[in-house]
Amino acid sequence: NILPTAAYGVMMYVALCVAAFLRVVASDKKLIARLSLFQLIGSLVGVLASGYLTYLEKYVIKAWCKFCVVSAIIITLHFIVTLLDRRATDAVLEALPELEGVAS
Repeated sequence: NILPTAAYGVMMYVALCVAAFLRVVASDKKLIARLSLFQLIGSLVGVLASGYLTYLEKYVIKAWCKFCVVSAIIITLHFIVTLLDRRATDAVLEALPELEGVAS
């Protein structure tokens, strides 16, 4: 590895935070949908990587890193929330054309 493993985790969390912030301030429906998808895929990759590292901790290294365990819990919760929010975002985006007609 060129970078320490923790650096990849930090970059992932920064990217997910930036995407979340941009979703809040964005007004373009397509951009919001893309950012939602990025968060969903990014957090899924994080869960898979975390699962692999947790496997290594338990069966290969045979030692636990409390920061790694906390990170695994956080990214798993982030994935679940993003998954639920993605469904809500999709429903809102699909309903927007109809809502625009009602509002006028």
